[in-house]
Amino acid sequence: MTTIAIAGCGIIGAILAYELSRLYPRCPDLDILVIDRQPPARASTGAALGVMMGAISLKKAKSRAWKLRRDSLVRYETLIPELSAITGRSIPYNRHGILKLCTSPKPTLETWQTLADERRQQQFHLDILTPDTTADRFPDLRLDQTIAAVYSIDDRQVEPIPLLEAAIAAAQSQGVRFDYDGCVESGITDGDRLLGVTLRRSSGVSETLDLDALIVTAGTGSATIANALMAEGEPLTIMNVLGQALHLRPPSALPQNHPVITCDDVHIVPRSDGTIWVGATLEFPPVDCSDRALSDPIPDPQALDHLRRRATDFYPALEQADVISSWQGMRPRPVDRSAPVIEPIAGLTNALLATAHYRNGVLLAPATAQRAIEWVQQTQIPNPDRR
Repeated sequence: MTTIAIAGCGIIGAILAYELSRLYPRCPDLDILVIDRQPPARASTGAALGVMMGAISLKKAKSRAWKLRRDSLVRYETLIPELSAITGRSIPYNRHGILKLCTSPKPTLETWQTLADERRQQQFHLDILTPDTTADRFPDLRLDQTIAAVYSIDDRQVEPIPLLEAAIAAAQSQGVRFDYDGCVESGITDGDRLLGVTLRRSSGVSETLDLDALIVTAGTGSATIANALMAEGEPLTIMNVLGQALHLRPPSALPQNHPVITCDDVHIVPRSDGTIWVGATLEFPPVDCSDRALSDPIPDPQALDHLRRRATDFYPALEQADVISSWQGMRPRPVDRSAPVIEPIAGLTNALLATAHYRNGVLLAPATAQRAIEWVQQTQIPNPDRR
């Protein structure tokens, strides 16, 4: 029996568990176990907006960042209906794209046109719109600060919690086990192989889990796990960056086929029930001279007020909107390396980091799962027969 443990049940861990179970459904030679110290949707996934800026991102065609985005966008088109069919759950999924309002001359229109030409070759479509054309197509918007707009019909938005819950349910239906009372505190090694980990329970009791591979997808908690396991190399440092968001009910709903609107890093997300999500703030922690966080950031009410004012600047209906709720969460941002971190834990051949996606966890989850599964299949870990 081969045991693959996934530490962390956010969106990355859940989709990875499902993708593994899809390849090896109820395989008698494979045990897939997802471990977390708490039930899902209580960390960064629960605070995400699910805006997937892929084709509209200014990432170069040969870069890792673009390839991850591309692969995820492609997979989501089949993943969402697949999960819905298996579980019978509805996963709100906005297929109407993303509209980016440009209020600055940089990037230039030439840069956007070059990107549009490049994306067309990659089978993604971007429209560069004048303010007049934008006003005709989207009359609810105020465009007095807009010099152009970029409409990416192939980008998406998905509601993270229904997606997470469906991925967990689908994985469970195919034999994956979930343990929501386990915190990895140390490892048991033999040379460069991890033989097991010690789990600490909420009761204070510790127990040993034997395993053949470990994949760490624990977001902000990944550094603690990785640093407890690694015997060499530079410690992993992850900074928590706070994001706050609003749930609003405007006096009139946007049309059902309206894209997500983004401007100056503020997102307006229309929902199927007529409400609006607005997010998210970007609040960094205090740091020392080495860029190491001294503490987690503290939510700033003024940042949330500024977020709403900025959103109202280009969608005036929000001025009269009722506040249903506000929420917040920490995004795991790696220090001194690019996000996300997808690499073996230093000194171990059968332990992988697939974490610290910063603001793109939902977007990059399917592609991250693909990379992690490739690692599983290519390493010395026994590869169970597909059943």
